[in-house]
Amino acid sequence: MERTLLFDFDSTWTRVEALDLLAEQLADEGRLSRAAAIEIAQVTELGMSGAIGFGESLRRRMAVLDIGLGDITALAQTLKAQVSDSIVANADWVRANAARIRIVSNGFVEFIAPVVAELGIAEDRVVANRFLLDTDDRIIGADPASPLAADNGKPIAVRALNLKGDVWAIGDGFTDYQIKQGGAATQFVAFTENVRRQHVVDLADFEAPSLDVLIAHDTRP
Repeated sequence: MERTLLFDFDSTWTRVEALDLLAEQLADEGRLSRAAAIEIAQVTELGMSGAIGFGESLRRRMAVLDIGLGDITALAQTLKAQVSDSIVANADWVRANAARIRIVSNGFVEFIAPVVAELGIAEDRVVANRFLLDTDDRIIGADPASPLAADNGKPIAVRALNLKGDVWAIGDGFTDYQIKQGGAATQFVAFTENVRRQHVVDLADFEAPSLDVLIAHDTRP
């Protein structure tokens, strides 16, 4: 039976949270206060732990960031060096299985697609938000047409894919568990190589502290 693997991006495919990293970079450049960068990281964690809804988490972070497309292009380049160690170590496996891998993220296609393309994942296999721009290419928010811009959007987005067979949702946060909770995945795998949240692990069918462990489970008869 064909199995589809749905990978989260932030703190799963990569070692970091992309918007947190961007905030740190802006603080280094003097374009954002250190206090604001810390606030963004705190809001990210509240959303990932399920303490607040993702929609609120995204709105609060985007309200603080003053960024344009050039900042996102630079962020994507930085993120290419932040791919999780076990994914890099298993790059050949990833490329060989790219046809059954999708990235499902509340992040943004504009910085995710260039990163995963390095390992053979095409942009049309990235299910994520897209930025809204003003006439000067400044980012003013997320496209509200995507369910991923709102609370509990991942199961809605995945159901729209009409996937068949076995579907594994793989990630580090509560929003990844929601894919299974919402009936859009058959298993939830807590990926804990970079971040381990015990209450998220408790919801998982199994824990994968690295891609090696997930591959071992995937290859079992």
